[in-house]
Amino acid sequence: MKKNLNSININKEVFLIKKSLFKNFDKYSKLNDSKRYRLNLHKNDVSILHEMIIFFQKKSYVSIHFFLKKSTTYFIIKGKIKVNVYNKNKKLIKSIVLSSFNTKNNFAIYLKRKTIYNIDILTKNALVLELQDNLFDKNDYKEL
Repeated sequence: MKKNLNSININKEVFLIKKSLFKNFDKYSKLNDSKRYRLNLHKNDVSILHEMIIFFQKKSYVSIHFFLKKSTTYFIIKGKIKVNVYNKNKKLIKSIVLSSFNTKNNFAIYLKRKTIYNIDILTKNALVLELQDNLFDKNDYKEL
């Protein structure tokens, strides 16, 4: 495991994800400007599937953005978030509340490439599995 200010990178074929691994994520997330901390399960930036478990503080800011080449799926493990979807003029089209599987709310969302959105954290914190279906390309991410 390789740890830095924003994430831990796992580079193993088989890795058991224990709850105890996340005990310090609250503390780590408060140490960086993004107010989040991630566990990267994919091997590297050129992996065709990016798998990340992200711990968000309520104060975490996720700007209005989209990806040109990759779709994103979010699964809520703990907490509650709101995904806001916009048109290209930044007009809100819809908001979808997601929470963990054992609640009445929806627990996952698929966002096709070029979908414009942002995320609000509705609880003190949230733990989210994020999947992205293409390799990392810094030019793929576009903020509005």
